[in-house]
Amino acid sequence: MNLRILPLFLFSLALLPGCKEKKPQQASTPPTVEVISASETDLPVYREIVATLQGPVNTKIKPKIQGYLLTQEYEDGALVKKDDLLFTIDPSTYEIDVQQAKANVEVQEANLVKAELTVQRDQELIKADAISQKQLDNAVQERDAVKAQVAASKAALNQAKLNLSYCKIYAPIAGIVGKASTDIGDLVGPTQVLATMSNLDPIQAVFYIPERAYMSRAERLQELVKIPLSERPEDIELVMADGSIYKHKGRFQFINRQIDSGTGTIGVYVLFANPNSILRPGQYAMVRIKINTLKDIIKIPQRAIVETQGMSSVYTVNSDDTVASVPVKLGETSGSNVVVTSGLKTGDTVIVEGIQKVKKGAKVKTTLFKSSSSDSSDSSSSSSNSSASSSQSSTSSSGSDSSSGSSSSSDSSSSSADSSQGTQS
Repeated sequence: MNLRILPLFLFSLALLPGCKEKKPQQASTPPTVEVISASETDLPVYREIVATLQGPVNTKIKPKIQGYLLTQEYEDGALVKKDDLLFTIDPSTYEIDVQQAKANVEVQEANLVKAELTVQRDQELIKADAISQKQLDNAVQERDAVKAQVAASKAALNQAKLNLSYCKIYAPIAGIVGKASTDIGDLVGPTQVLATMSNLDPIQAVFYIPERAYMSRAERLQELVKIPLSERPEDIELVMADGSIYKHKGRFQFINRQIDSGTGTIGVYVLFANPNSILRPGQYAMVRIKINTLKDIIKIPQRAIVETQGMSSVYTVNSDDTVASVPVKLGETSGSNVVVTSGLKTGDTVIVEGIQKVKKGAKVKTTLFKSSSSDSSDSSSSSSNSSASSSQSSTSSSGSDSSSGSSSSSDSSSSSADSSQGTQS
């Protein structure tokens, strides 16, 4: 039995030297990362504040007389011109009033002719000493009274004609008329609103700023008020709910007359051209106003920042292609980018993509970082301060220039937009 196993054991020993041979290890390839070269640039700083849109003129359409609604001459939500016919009230009763007033005028005019003849006759008789002076005086007095009655009847006729004209209700302004609040055949009167219409071109954006922010910009706002409205700069952008920028820029219109004692805020009004009536009253939007320009700053993509225990740092690539970790201090945000206030200098190579593949001291291969369309579009606008002023109460409780974003760090007390307005929600 042992003799059979011996040959297999010797054969296994012969194979052992081959098992101990190791293949040479291949050198690991350095990972490829995307980088940018830090450079200085100017960065505009914007403030964004929530605003409510409204028509500069909002008119409630009310009848001036009582009657039954006969027709509605417009379609709900239609854009109408000034003096377009909107409603008609049954004129039957008022046509009769006009006829009666005309008849009364004719009666009074006939009475006046009779009174004039009486006075003329008595004047001849008084000369012949045929009547007393008292009789002549009475005739003159009666004639004058009839004259007054003629004037009163003519005034009543004019009033009747005016009431008849009120049976047709015209648009007092050009704009959009909302849904009618009454139906055909309803009895309507002067206290009832038939519809509401608004002038939409231009349209107002209204928002509120805290008293402290107003005081920091009061002189600038007063200077703008002195400039004719048509000559004021159009430098205010409107950011819509879908994130798009409205194609027409707005201009400061006015600031309200007083600060609300309950909220500590004051309303500011901005006008935007609205030729196609795209913007509607009640919409929420963000007014974006340039408040400052940061000169000679270094700006990098936010994705390049590494946060560790509350500290910010970036990975840079040295001239020998090794990775270094550099602590940085951050400032304003600009869309997907952030301002680096210290830690980097012009010419530093900063890793943007592939951070997870590197470590300090390791070698890497570099390629130029290609920014996305959102990165490039955001680079021209600075920290957007999404306003917390969606309501006056929230604005007052914050006690600051209802905005969020990094630009509020140093400019919250002084950068209330030159034409900021808040919202009532």
